[in-house]
Amino acid sequence: MLVVADSSPLIALINLGDIAVLPALFQEVIIPPEVASELDSPRRPQNIRDFVASRPG
Repeated sequence: MLVVADSSPLIALINLGDIAVLPALFQEVIIPPEVASELDSPRRPQNIRDFVASRPG
């Protein structure tokens, strides 16, 4: 199954430390460039920006 992620659920999962649930539940997770850009904004906390910088390809 494929899932296209929006920023709100990603932020919640990152903050909860449960982001690993996505690849456990879904075969493919797509983060659109616009969402990645929103998550990489300087106004986001460092842990969110770190996730975007280190996410798998």
